[in-house]
Amino acid sequence: MRYIRNITFTFLLVFYSYASFAQTGCLVSTGAVYTSPDDVGLVNFLLIAIFGGVEAYKPTPSEPQYSACVSESRTQWTATASPCRVCPSGYNVLNLVTGCSGTALEGNIANKSTVYCNLDDYSLPLAAAAGLLGILVIRRRNKL
Repeated sequence: MRYIRNITFTFLLVFYSYASFAQTGCLVSTGAVYTSPDDVGLVNFLLIAIFGGVEAYKPTPSEPQYSACVSESRTQWTATASPCRVCPSGYNVLNLVTGCSGTALEGNIANKSTVYCNLDDYSLPLAAAAGLLGILVIRRRNKL
């Protein structure tokens, strides 16, 4: 029984730690975030692994860096120091130096996070309702 409980606990721990990774994308200077990693091919993958390089992303799909406030939350992409590259014309395996056919969009790896919207948009109606309630309470006390 204890053995099964330990295995279940270990499985849940691994599952939840795997699910907690943030979504990443490539944030370019235009404010667009490209979210699909590109397949660079075997030759370029080996060159990047040996000599270092940047992650490549497909030109579609993309998202804005900041989204609108919907259902009291919005998404925000925060850039890191790691560089990345978006190849608008696709990846060219024969071009071993840059890997992109055409001009590449340079950017930084970004992490997606959910930001809850503040209540500043609702502070005026809340203050008006509180003031009205206060006036009603004061008038009722004066009548008694």
